[in-house]
Amino acid sequence: MSSDQDKRSDALKVCGSKPNCVSSCDERQSHHVAAFDLCANKDSAWDKVKEVILNSSGVTIAEESGNYLRAEYKSRFFRFTDDLELFLDVDRSRIDVRSESRVGYSDLGVNRKRVEQLRQQLKDVGVVG
Repeated sequence: MSSDQDKRSDALKVCGSKPNCVSSCDERQSHHVAAFDLCANKDSAWDKVKEVILNSSGVTIAEESGNYLRAEYKSRFFRFTDDLELFLDVDRSRIDVRSESRVGYSDLGVNRKRVEQLRQQLKDVGVVG
């Protein structure tokens, strides 16, 4: 992804074959996770999303461009890095999401749990329904 024009929800790639990735853009049951449906103003929602992410432990925002954001999560003990990608799809009032481990075969469900925990945090602050 080299330019803002490339930052579209369909630019969030599908997961590979390893069970260490989830994506709202991947229709395979083992990798699929629902997108975040917005229930707040799109402009303020995106700011709240970034705020919630930055309040998480061991996370930094590595890339941000327009409606695209990539955050890096480091595990506490082994310092493994996982990537969380978000795309704010203004036309569909939703945020597409993808989370994947960089190393290893299985993540033991860590990325799915991370996405669902983020979904709940965003519900708690009134951003998603």
